[in-house]
Amino acid sequence: MTTPLSFLPALLRTAPAAASLVRPRLWLTLLSSLCAAPAMASDAVLLNAADGPAFSIGRTSYQVVTAARAVAGAATACGSTGSSVLIAQVTRDATGGSAAVVGRIGNYRITLGGTAGHVTQSAASSEYAVAVNQQTGGPALVSRRLKLFKVSPDKAAAVARQTGGSVEVAVPPASMAVLLYASPTVALNALQAIQTGGSGAQAEPEVIQAFMTPR
Repeated sequence: MTTPLSFLPALLRTAPAAASLVRPRLWLTLLSSLCAAPAMASDAVLLNAADGPAFSIGRTSYQVVTAARAVAGAATACGSTGSSVLIAQVTRDATGGSAAVVGRIGNYRITLGGTAGHVTQSAASSEYAVAVNQQTGGPALVSRRLKLFKVSPDKAAAVARQTGGSVEVAVPPASMAVLLYASPTVALNALQAIQTGGSGAQAEPEVIQAFMTPR
């Protein structure tokens, strides 16, 4: 039989032994409900709000959410590094408009709302744009770096010059390099140029999800 929540205080007062068992389970259930429910809603919100450049890494597709921001901040009440357990919050963007906190990756809050435009046009982190994983609905950070594969150091330098970037790291034994750009938006534009330019280089953005640590 299910006990109505209105009877729980009386139950806890009259049955101290049971209370020691019920309280932890009750509070854990309530906390889990508070933390888990907004996650499902936020995932749907990010998917519906995705309106920017789309790209794929392997079989996983992503799309930038141009109204979302990556904002450095302290941990939430749920203490999660991902979006699966997060209490919904409301913060303010650079213009004072309201922005809902819809996820978290590392020490970055993912906010949605306020001024439109890419993350580099706001007071949020210029290191990351926000994208949504179209398979899971979870948030991802897109950095201002591109990974190049099957390239020599000279080839990587040529691609960087052609697309307005610079070589941050080159690893000749692995035939790969990392290119650095002024912003995530510039990096994504460069990605499209590399993919359509016939250079033969394979490129993908640097994407950080909840199980990884942002730089």
